Amino acid sequence: MILIITNRADITSDLLVLRLQERNIPYYRLNTEAFPSKISLHIAFTPNFAGSIYDKETDRKIDFSEIRSVYYRRPSFPRPSIDNADESRKQFAILESLQAFRGFIENLDCFWVSRPSRIRYAENKITQLNVARKIGFKVPKTVISNNPKDVIDFIDCNKNDVVIKPVKSGFVSDEEIIFTNVINSEKIVAPNRIMKIPSIYQQYIRKKYDIRVTVFGEKVFPVEIHSQGPPDSRIDWRKSSDLNMVQKEHVIPKKIQENCLRMTSYFGLEFGAIDMVLSPENEYFFLEINPNGQWAWLEQRTNYKLTDTLIDLLLIGKGVCQKNG
Repeated sequence: MILIITNRADITSDLLVLRLQERNIPYYRLNTEAFPSKISLHIAFTPNFAGSIYDKETDRKIDFSEIRSVYYRRPSFPRPSIDNADESRKQFAILESLQAFRGFIENLDCFWVSRPSRIRYAENKITQLNVARKIGFKVPKTVISNNPKDVIDFIDCNKNDVVIKPVKSGFVSDEEIIFTNVINSEKIVAPNRIMKIPSIYQQYIRKKYDIRVTVFGEKVFPVEIHSQGPPDSRIDWRKSSDLNMVQKEHVIPKKIQENCLRMTSYFGLEFGAIDMVLSPENEYFFLEINPNGQWAWLEQRTNYKLTDTLIDLLLIGKGVCQKNG
């Protein structure tokens, strides 16, 4: 059985479930907001680690021993049924539920795409840049700082050709996303603002294309994103309002492909969404890796069979990390 850990609103998991049903492959989708009110968890040491999940809505019980592999997608916080309790008791119930659930997933001994602890490790953008540099990627000149003088000096040294981006996710709320933006010395009118929040300041690389490389196990799927047409997508293609922006399959050099696999292997990931830039001089620059990013839309824009690739990886249970020991 394939276990999918996600939430009810996750469209990517909807696509995966549909394909699993078409291929008649057993699965269970665990929407984490249903825990612990509608899903119960039982863990026992007898003396081995064992237990089960029970879904009250479907009257279905899944023993841990049935689980062949796990796709860890987009879990949300547990929602205990204690609506009448005060805020401190609600928080206590949520944290206890979260800790119990984490104990379950961190000790479930099977194949993961990918283990939560490895995803958390790989999410740090500073670590990503350092690893990318070490394994041979070209990386834009970068400063991470909350020192106004250092930031202004970096911008001046790069002739105002600098972008600013958040150190972590870029999400302020469900509705507001902080995108990558161009910044120059004139725009920095409030040094105190720089001091409050450390940010990533990076040399802006002129683009031929944005490149998104999706990695599943040992398979690499590069896509070129034609972001330099519409003005609103030239700096950050995610800002584009053009629903018809060209995105198509791309051939990357063997060294770049190998570096992508080395990157996911270093972090212990079986999946990675790697963002790069191809310059007009045909040089590839690493920007970041999202260890649990979106990929479903690329299947609709290309001939890549990403859903089937993921399913095959979960069934075989042997990806690049297992191969490398």
